[in-house]
Amino acid sequence: MSDSYKIDIAGDFYVRKFYGEIYLNTIQNSWIELMALDNYLMYKGFLTDFCAARVIITKNDLDDIISFYKSNSIYLTNKRNAVISLQPSMIAFIMLLKMNLNCLDIRYCLKPFSTYEAALHWLKKH
Repeated sequence: MSDSYKIDIAGDFYVRKFYGEIYLNTIQNSWIELMALDNYLMYKGFLTDFCAARVIITKNDLDDIISFYKSNSIYLTNKRNAVISLQPSMIAFIMLLKMNLNCLDIRYCLKPFSTYEAALHWLKKH
């Protein structure tokens, strides 16, 4: 595990918390670590918390993330990810990513939030 993120379990969900400056490769590495866990498929989804992080991501990274999701869609199908961020640019990026994934018919539900409580409520509700 990296010192820039931590993976925990909260009920039926994995919780990923990121710290400090975060780049695309850190996010992808956390996914790879998560998908390698023995009990990964039994969990309903994820709560991804970027509140303690400063995400350094560009529009150009969007294609790389979409490609990563496409190549790992078997691990993401019917999963949900509540993404918490206080950075307006990250919220906008998540919304763009969600629109692109919907167009590709990847059955993975992604939604941005600004509070932990709202994100957890959405995960438990669905």
